[in-house]
Amino acid sequence: MEKLSDGTWSLVVKIPSPTGDRRRTISLWLDEKRVPSLEFGAWHSHADLWDPDPDVGLRRMLDYLERITDGEIVLAELPTVGDGMPYRVIDMTDREEILDELTSPDVPPEMKLLSWSGAEDALLSDLREQPA
Repeated sequence: MEKLSDGTWSLVVKIPSPTGDRRRTISLWLDEKRVPSLEFGAWHSHADLWDPDPDVGLRRMLDYLERITDGEIVLAELPTVGDGMPYRVIDMTDREEILDELTSPDVPPEMKLLSWSGAEDALLSDLREQPA
């Protein structure tokens, strides 16, 4: 539990990466009078962005958490690093999203893709050889 500046409390759950890399930590927090939130690296989202119905939004956010731990959602290390923390995620199951990354002039082919567990780590250029 953490006490917030407005005097309310927040339940924070941190799930460290098995790699020991703090940048890959997953955090969930539940704040009094606020929506549940999910953070992976410096990327974050709130349950009400997944669906306006609180139960559906929370379920979808938790499904996304499972996709992160399964290595389907990874952090793009470059060029989106703020304060040493990657803050953009890439869906490794979405070929269109990967194609966008591969063809973007702003994204170097040596960009590291960081999975929570480390088991699915890759370089963007490695994805060029993967079958569709």
